[in-house]
Amino acid sequence: MREAQALLFDLDGTLVAPTIDFGALNQAVRDVVAAHGAGEALVGLPPLLALEMIDAAARWLVKRGQGDADALRKDGQCAILAIEVAAADGAPFEGVPAMLHTLAARGLRIGIVTRNSREAAARIVTRGKLVCDVLLSRDDVAQVKPDPAHLYVALERLGVPAGQALMCGDQAMDMVAGKRAGVGAVGVLTGGARAQDLTNAGADLVLTCITDLIGYLADEGAAL
Repeated sequence: MREAQALLFDLDGTLVAPTIDFGALNQAVRDVVAAHGAGEALVGLPPLLALEMIDAAARWLVKRGQGDADALRKDGQCAILAIEVAAADGAPFEGVPAMLHTLAARGLRIGIVTRNSREAAARIVTRGKLVCDVLLSRDDVAQVKPDPAHLYVALERLGVPAGQALMCGDQAMDMVAGKRAGVGAVGVLTGGARAQDLTNAGADLVLTCITDLIGYLADEGAAL
């Protein structure tokens, strides 16, 4: 594939062990939606992630001219943040801090692109001693993964074109975001996704753990 000068990494499930109970998180959001009288907004929809549930319910209120969509968004975000911060103690997978130091020493630009909050993500990065040039949480961008805009902002700040970058993540949405942004997509199996699901979503390479990536990168720049 292309030479890479920048590597974009997802955080939870990719660089650090996931600790968030997403079942509890999604239920907390559904409870907020119901409390604002918008439970009907989710009826008949395919399963949505928490942020998308909030958006769908808020749009439903606006369309009907009832309730307070802004208050729903605020309460939903607060519910998510509380769970994320409480779970912001995930440790890096073995060898990850050393890998990031090695990549940085080789001159590769490193970005972390996460749907997590800025508060939780910054705490995880600091505690785990994860080297990066850019950390972009959902609080730092207007659109989050799988929207490619999340990656575009990271690449702009890193000063690297899409054609010279890789997106590495543990979920299908990371692969989708990578393909939409025009970067190489590297999947990793430490987040629970199946290899076939990552491949179907656009992964060019699937790894057992992210530290295996070193074996595919040249000493200066990268080539898959």
